[in-house]
Amino acid sequence: MPQWLSRTFYRCQPGSPVLCLLHAFPVNSAMWEPQLAYFAGSRVSLVALDYPGFGESTPFDFEPEIDHYARRVADILNELNVARVTLAGLSMGGYVALACLRLYPERVNGLVLANTRAAADSEATRQRRRELIEEIRSTGSLDALIAFHLKQFFTPDTQANRPELVTQVAKMMASATPQGVIHALQAMAGRPDSTELLKQCSIPVLVLTGQADPLIPVDEASAMAALAPNGRLRVLPDCAHLSNLEQPDRFNSELQAFLSEIW
Repeated sequence: MPQWLSRTFYRCQPGSPVLCLLHAFPVNSAMWEPQLAYFAGSRVSLVALDYPGFGESTPFDFEPEIDHYARRVADILNELNVARVTLAGLSMGGYVALACLRLYPERVNGLVLANTRAAADSEATRQRRRELIEEIRSTGSLDALIAFHLKQFFTPDTQANRPELVTQVAKMMASATPQGVIHALQAMAGRPDSTELLKQCSIPVLVLTGQADPLIPVDEASAMAALAPNGRLRVLPDCAHLSNLEQPDRFNSELQAFLSEIW
């Protein structure tokens, strides 16, 4: 049932063990509906939260770093009395999951990194984030941000033939607050490189990516999976960046298989 903790909205399906779902930018926890439905009634407890400024969570009242998002995750797990957790993060969610691993390694028993990267932003990516921030500040609108991300999130086939999904995701993005979006862009641009962290990570790591992801090429995802001593790569065909929504059945199958190995 949805609850509030320190102004952060989250939903929790009871059960044990615990899988915490960390959403992409600039959507919210509603992106995980296919996974919440898939695991409903199972023994697994799913926790999904809205980052501050997204969905139903209020923004930070300061300029956060990526670690502040990870600390919100820890606050919720503490509230739920969860000592150990498997983290599944997609895109920005992967950055938050890696921050959790860096800050609270003893609490993480498995890691799913979907359509994300361990490396810090390139200068070109930082510049693109700065441009989006300036666009939002000058216009007060998220329209340019939404248009840019919709082109990255789905394959041309999905954009043409599944308009209801595209509309659903556009509405999620439009519900974000400009302040929350700016905070997240700044936090992502300033996040540290996590490649050495993955090299030293002994827990099971699943790297999931879309074959047609324009933001995270398959070669980069493969190299990231190879960094982790206990890493493995799964490539989902016919999908771009939001793989859990574009190919939910395949995503759920890979997620279930991974969880069955570690639990």
